[in-house]
Amino acid sequence: MDESAIKGQKSLELKGEKRTSTISVEGYDTRVHQYPLMLALSKQFASCGKIARIAVPRDFEKGILKSPLFISFWGEGARNKALKLSGSDLGGWTLVVKPVPQQKEPAGSNNHLFGRDVRLLIVKVDDLPSLVRNIDFKIGLCEHFSSCGEKCYYFSHS
Repeated sequence: MDESAIKGQKSLELKGEKRTSTISVEGYDTRVHQYPLMLALSKQFASCGKIARIAVPRDFEKGILKSPLFISFWGEGARNKALKLSGSDLGGWTLVVKPVPQQKEPAGSNNHLFGRDVRLLIVKVDDLPSLVRNIDFKIGLCEHFSSCGEKCYYFSHS
């Protein structure tokens, strides 16, 4: 790669870092499934700004989540709004929200969505009522299929 391309890549990385801000969140039960926790957190922090990423570290040997997890937001002021939610209730858990110094990649990122022994089940839902919010639909799916194991991924063709 030539020198100008490398400089351009570094410039893009720096711009990306300035546009996102990250918080850490503690206070949740580390024995819960990752996907329903991420959905609940998405709903809880939706008013703060656009969520760029939720990184939930996992202890694969113990089969539990680690704490804290990290939420990155796009846009100005999102982190300050999120910090105001420290002490709020999320399904019986009291969340502790702290600022995280700017970094390239939150510790324990979700680069490994799938662990060992993954089974894939695809469910197609037709005719979703337009009044149902996407996040509520995802939470409903998780609750409905909770006895089947952990949900790792959801997507919608909307």
